[in-house]
Amino acid sequence: MITDEERYLKDESFVVRPGDGTIVGRGGYGAMEIRVRSEQTGGAWAMVEAVVPPESVGPPLHINTQEDETFYVLEGAIVMQLGERKVSLAQGSVGYVPKGSVHTFCNPYKEPARLLGFIAPGGFERFFEESEELASATPPGEQPDMGKLMALTRKYGGVVVGPPIRE
Repeated sequence: MITDEERYLKDESFVVRPGDGTIVGRGGYGAMEIRVRSEQTGGAWAMVEAVVPPESVGPPLHINTQEDETFYVLEGAIVMQLGERKVSLAQGSVGYVPKGSVHTFCNPYKEPARLLGFIAPGGFERFFEESEELASATPPGEQPDMGKLMALTRKYGGVVVGPPIRE
């Protein structure tokens, strides 16, 4: 039995400083840093910071079956497709995507966008690492093996339902 004193003395807090995370390239969607891993939060959530290049498409239209995602736009702007709606999210905007929702995003603008992504529960950040490994194993100028990429997507509960959006 844990006493109240022992419970309050147990300190699982942490600090993540710039550059402390794991950098991944994310298959051409932009640079990403995994800032908080699910292992640090007991699996409750993870956080990534991404830079989405200007005039770029994002991932295919998809559904996450296992986690909610929240996007916070730190700089720039993106366009998100949420179901049938397309909405622009400028600096300071938040987009929430509950699990089971069709969504994607792109950056049609001339400036990069910087986002914080919160994933709950955590674990999906490993998809970004594994997709980076797949991209790294692909010869320069070639596309990653789509069969392997789709299998990886399914492994993490993703379902592709359409192409990326372009604005």
